[in-house]
Amino acid sequence: MRREIRCEESGCQIVLDATFIGEDILVAIYGGDQAHIGAVAISTPRKSLQDGEKTSSSTSVFVYPGHKEDDLAKNAAGKMAKILNKKIVLTCGIHLDAITASDIQRILKSVDCLVDEAVERMGKLIQGRD
Repeated sequence: MRREIRCEESGCQIVLDATFIGEDILVAIYGGDQAHIGAVAISTPRKSLQDGEKTSSSTSVFVYPGHKEDDLAKNAAGKMAKILNKKIVLTCGIHLDAITASDIQRILKSVDCLVDEAVERMGKLIQGRD
């Protein structure tokens, strides 16, 4: 099952594409002037170290030299793994020519909104499977 969510509030088109692979979830976040893969994050849910009754996540990131999507990928994958309680593999690549600090802030906000929407939609699908 595949879900695609698009956002243009950042001044550029950003896409979040999520697919179930068995019980796991594969996510691609891309857009801007040239979509690509700049970073890859893998995240797995685990019991919180501070409160064993809560779920947290552990995340690892690979970033290609010269790319800056590592924090974006890590945060998105970790959030999705924690909330959905699923293993996540997430790629991220957003490029804007002549990007400014305000562009970056708008993109971060847009990606956060896309992740929230994906978590809500995927959560409903997971609940429907149970």
